[in-house]
Amino acid sequence: MRKTMNLILLGGLSLLALAGCSKQGIDRLFSRAPGDEVVFGTLTGNSLSTKTVYGEDVASGQRQQIQWQPLDAFRVYSNVAKHRYLDQNWADYQIMQDATITNSGAESLVAAGSIEPITEATIGNGFVSKNGLVWENGQQEFYAIYPMSEFSYSNKVVSGASIPETQDGKAEDVKQYGYLVAKASATGGAGSNGAITGAVELAFKPAFTAFEITIKADESETADIPVTKFELLSGAEALSGAFSVNFATSAASYTCPTSASNISVTFPEGTKIGKTEETQLKFTVFALPQDFSKLSLRFTLEDDVTRTLPLTYAKATDGHAAGDAIVFDGCLKHRIYGLAMQNRWVLYVNPLTVDELDNVNAREGESMFFNF
Repeated sequence: MRKTMNLILLGGLSLLALAGCSKQGIDRLFSRAPGDEVVFGTLTGNSLSTKTVYGEDVASGQRQQIQWQPLDAFRVYSNVAKHRYLDQNWADYQIMQDATITNSGAESLVAAGSIEPITEATIGNGFVSKNGLVWENGQQEFYAIYPMSEFSYSNKVVSGASIPETQDGKAEDVKQYGYLVAKASATGGAGSNGAITGAVELAFKPAFTAFEITIKADESETADIPVTKFELLSGAEALSGAFSVNFATSAASYTCPTSASNISVTFPEGTKIGKTEETQLKFTVFALPQDFSKLSLRFTLEDDVTRTLPLTYAKATDGHAAGDAIVFDGCLKHRIYGLAMQNRWVLYVNPLTVDELDNVNAREGESMFFNF
């Protein structure tokens, strides 16, 4: 089941006061009159996905707080509306440096007036103005993508997003590897000093799939276990590569590469899997926004010893036979926990609590055991 990420970003887009230049003079030069800029806000649902920075878990670990950060920037395209001074159907916006941001539960709220347009246009006498999209008459749609970047847009399709194959596992900030998208529609009327009352709501959703992996060394180990590399392997779908976002459908859909690909993380020299919460190995990788049906984890230890762990059902569950591959829904964050031993590894996928890592026998029927 796909879930909507819980984000709230409510704010108005204030017009720039044009110093040293007559506003009436500018009006005569351009057909889109000041006072008709589109005001954006966002309000979304929730999931174990993210906005910019991961926060605390809420609701017994079923949600994770999403936190906007100052200077977060996103691009908004439109099928009708255009930039005030430029002949283009997009503009960039950002959360202001001094924005009031309130994080509560699984929501992150940006106060009204804390969002500003940042797309520059050189107008009369070399003056540089920062403005956003301006209303046209009638029904119009808006397509937003975070983080801001140089994408390509054509006929409601945004291209140019990409998930890298090589990552560092330290992605606390989504904009390093992931994307968020939103779509909204509204009816505007140009030339009325404010086309509609209130903000156009952009409901951002994750356009990536995340895997948070936590591995501890078993208490029976006499020493921590050195590790040099991790690989998330796919036997079917592509985990990494370029993709496009299609906003022509009722909800955004994605076109991903058709050939299987992997993701790898090379750890710094001296990295070890420890036995305590402080020394355990914990990292996150980002994958494409689609479902995955045949995944394996592979760890490379010292002396190039590898541990390959297929993610399959350990017993018959909900119509799945033991040994069937676990299907991971796209656009969510999945948590995988493990206990590492020299000759045996144990994995749990999305356990209810981390404490269950230390209670292997109680969950033996639901866990995945690997002997080497």
